[in-house]
Amino acid sequence: MMADRKRMKKSGLNYVLLALLALVTLGCLGVFGWFMFRSHRKVVRYNEAVRAMETGDSSLAKLLLLETIREDRNHEAAIAKLAELLEQEGDWQGAAQLWRRASGLNAFQTEYVGRYQQALLRSGSYEQLLNALERQNQKSALTPEQTVIFAFVTLKSGKAAAAGELIDSVPGEKSPLAVLVRFYLNREKLPRTELLRKLEELTSSEDPVVAFDVCETIARVRSTLGDTEGAEKFRRAAANANPRLGEPQLGDFYLQNGKFEQAAEVFRSMLKRGPAPVTAVKLGEALAAQNKLDQLKALSGQYRIGNKPMLQAGYYLDSLTAFLEKDPKRLAANLKLVDGAVRSPVARMIGLYSAIGTRDLPEVEKQLTALRDGAATATIRERAGGMALPCIAELVRENRIEDATRLARLVQGWMKPELLLLRLITADDLRQGRLGSAEVKQALGAFPKDPVLLNAAAARALQQGEFAAALELAERNRAAGGNNPGILFQLLAAREGLGKLDEVSAEFGSARRKQPEDTALADLYLSFSVRNRRAGELKLLAEELRQAKTPELRVLALAAEAESALLKQDSAAAEKLLREAIAAAPSLPRLYLRLAEAQEAAGKNKEAAATLETGLKAIPADVELAYRAARLHALADDLEPAIRLYSRIADRYPDPELIRVNLSELYAAAGRSAEALKTAESAWLAKPDWPPAQESYGIRLTETGAFDRAVPVLDRRLLAAGKPELRVIQAWRTAMEGLIRQQFETKEYSACLNSCRKLSERIPNSPLAVEFREKAEKLIKK
Repeated sequence: MMADRKRMKKSGLNYVLLALLALVTLGCLGVFGWFMFRSHRKVVRYNEAVRAMETGDSSLAKLLLLETIREDRNHEAAIAKLAELLEQEGDWQGAAQLWRRASGLNAFQTEYVGRYQQALLRSGSYEQLLNALERQNQKSALTPEQTVIFAFVTLKSGKAAAAGELIDSVPGEKSPLAVLVRFYLNREKLPRTELLRKLEELTSSEDPVVAFDVCETIARVRSTLGDTEGAEKFRRAAANANPRLGEPQLGDFYLQNGKFEQAAEVFRSMLKRGPAPVTAVKLGEALAAQNKLDQLKALSGQYRIGNKPMLQAGYYLDSLTAFLEKDPKRLAANLKLVDGAVRSPVARMIGLYSAIGTRDLPEVEKQLTALRDGAATATIRERAGGMALPCIAELVRENRIEDATRLARLVQGWMKPELLLLRLITADDLRQGRLGSAEVKQALGAFPKDPVLLNAAAARALQQGEFAAALELAERNRAAGGNNPGILFQLLAAREGLGKLDEVSAEFGSARRKQPEDTALADLYLSFSVRNRRAGELKLLAEELRQAKTPELRVLALAAEAESALLKQDSAAAEKLLREAIAAAPSLPRLYLRLAEAQEAAGKNKEAAATLETGLKAIPADVELAYRAARLHALADDLEPAIRLYSRIADRYPDPELIRVNLSELYAAAGRSAEALKTAESAWLAKPDWPPAQESYGIRLTETGAFDRAVPVLDRRLLAAGKPELRVIQAWRTAMEGLIRQQFETKEYSACLNSCRKLSERIPNSPLAVEFREKAEKLIKK
C-alpha cells in the first residue's frame, strides 16, 4: 500500500515537471516566433519604404523608414535611405545628421563620410564642416576634392592666408568651387564693377554651392550700395539655388524693406515643410503689418499645443492680435507668457506699447534701448518714437525731468524734430556742462521762457559759481510762472552765494509762512542757519518747530537746539539733544552725521565711528553714513571695516572714483596687491586725467613691477597742475629705475639710454642713470 502511494506521488511529480518543461518550450517558441515575426516585419517595412521611394511616394517612404528606425535605432540601411530621401527634399541639415549616424554604425563605409561632408557643405554648416575636415586631416591625407572644400570653409572662417595655402596645394583642381576660392582670394585686386561682373558670371554655375554663395555675396554688396532692386534679384536667385538657406534670408530681406506681402509668401512656403516657431513668428509679423487679422488668428490657432517654443510662438501671435485690436490687458498677459523669447524689432515695439500703457518706466527704457541698439528699421523706430512722445510729455508735466530726458535721448533722431525733445536734450546738455557760454546764450534766446531750460541754466551757473547769473535766471523762471520747488532753492543758493544773507532769511520766512509744515524747507533753513552761524535764527527756529504738528518737525527742533549748543561750544548738551532726536527719529541720516561730527570735533573718533555704524543699522542704504564711517575707520587704520564699508557703496556713491582710489590704498595697506591694482585701474580708466586716480594707479603699477606701464601714468601726474606728493615722485623714480634695468636686460639699449636721460633730467647725477647710460653707450658703439 505504501509502495503504491510512493509510486503515485513520484508519477505526479514527473507530470508536473513535464508540464513545466512543455510551458517553457512553448514560451521559447513564442518568443522565437515573435522575434522572427518582428524581424520579418522590419524587413517588409524597409522593403516597402524602398519601393515607395522608387515609385516617388516620398511621404510614405519617410513614414515607413522612420517607423523602421524607431523599432531599430541601429538599422544602418534605413538610416542611409532616410538620409538620401532628405537630400532629395533639400533638407541637408537633417541629412548630415543621419549620414554622421550611419558612419558611426559602419566606419568602413567611406561613402558615408563623404556624403556627411557634402551635406554639411550644402546646409551651410561651415564651422562644423571645418572641424570635421581638420580632424580627418590629422588622421589621413585629404583627397583633392576635400582639400578644395577645406580651403572654402577655411576662407569662410576668415583665415584667408590658410585658405590660400590649401588651394595652392591642389593646382590641378579646376572645379567650380576651386575657381570660386581662387577668385575670392584675389578679389581685392579688382575694381568693384569688375568684381560684380565676374561674380554674376559665376551665378550660372552648375555647382549649387557656388551658385548660392555667389548670389548671396552679390545681394550683400548690392544692399550695401543701396541697390534694393538688385539685392532682391539675387536674394531670389540664392533662394532658388538653396531654398533651405536662401528662403529665410529672402523673407527677412522683404520684412526689412517693408515688402510684407512678399515676405508672407516666402514664410508660408517655408511652413509647408512643417511647423516652425521662428518662421511662424515672422509670418505673423508680416501679416500684422498688413492688418490681416483673420489670417493672423488662423496662424496662432496652429500653435496651441507642442513644446515650449511652439507655445511661446502662439502666445506671441496672440500678442500681435491684441496689439492690432488695441487690447492692452490681453497684450500684457500674452507678452508675459512669451517671457522675452521673441526679441525682434516688432516684438520690442509692442513691448514698448504695453509698457507705456502700464506706466512701467524701466521696461519702456529697456525696450527703447533695445530698439536703438538693435537692427530696427527707420519705420519701426519712428513709430516707437511716436509712442514714447506722449509718455515723455507726461513725465515733464509730473516734473520728472531726468526720466523724461533719458527717454528723449533714446528716441533722438527717430522722427521729425520735436520741440519737446530738443528742449529736454538742450537742458540736459546744460546740466552736464556740454554747452559753452555762446551755446547757452543761443539756447536761451531760442527758448527764453522755457522752465526746463531756465532751470538747467540756473543750475549750471550755480555749479560754476556764477551766482549773479544764476539769480537772474531763477528770477526769470519764477516770473515766467515756473512752479518747480527747485526754483526757490536756486534763488536761495544764488543769494547766499552773493552774500545776501538777510534776503535769504526773508525768502525762507516768506516760504515757511506759506508752507509751515514742509519738513524739507525747514531742514534747508536749519542748514543755512548753521552754515552761516546765525544763532538768533536758530533759536527762533527751534522755538517755532517745538510747536509744530508734524513729529518730524519737532525732531528738527531738537536738532536746532543742538546746533545752538554747538555754536556755544557746549558739546555735551549738543550730544544729549542729538541722541534724544535720534531716539525720536532713528531713520534720519543727518542726525547721526551731525552727532558724529560733534564727537569727531571733540576728538572722540571711535565714538563717532560707532555712531555712524549705529546709523547704518537703522538706515542700511545711506551712502553718506557708510562713507563717513569708512573714512573714520581708515584714519584709525581699521582696514577691514573700512574696506567693507567702501566696497558696499563703491557703485552708489556720487563720486565712485573717489571710493575706488580710497579702496585701492586700503587694499595695498592690507597686502591685497591684486585687488589694489584692479581697483586703482578702474578709477583711472573712468577718470584718466584726475590726479588722485593717476597717483593711485601709477603707484600700484610700480608696486607690482609693471614699470613700463607705470612711467607714462606717473609722467602725466607730474605734468598735471598741482604739486605732486613726495610719494608720487618716489614712485616715479622707482618706476624709472626699474624700467631702465628691464630695458637693459632685454637688450633695448637705445630705449635704455633715453630712459637714463629722462631720469637725469628730473634727478641730476642719479647714480643708476649714470651707470646704465655708460653701459648702454658702450654696447651701442660695439
